[in-house]
Amino acid sequence: MTCVVPDGWWSLDPKQPSQAEVVKVLALKSLYTGVPGAWVQPVRGQLAGHQYQVALERLTDCH
Repeated sequence: MTCVVPDGWWSLDPKQPSQAEVVKVLALKSLYTGVPGAWVQPVRGQLAGHQYQVALERLTDCH
């Protein structure tokens, strides 16, 4: 499944350090605070091979 993170901090545009970025959802798992979350991986750019955990509420346009 892929989703969009509206405020992707790994933006490729240095003039816009936060912009919508597409991510691949790898797993759904709560954050350590108990908030629903997901492990995601950016699909482009230098950080495409990295995985991050974000709050589930930050994901939009999933399909």
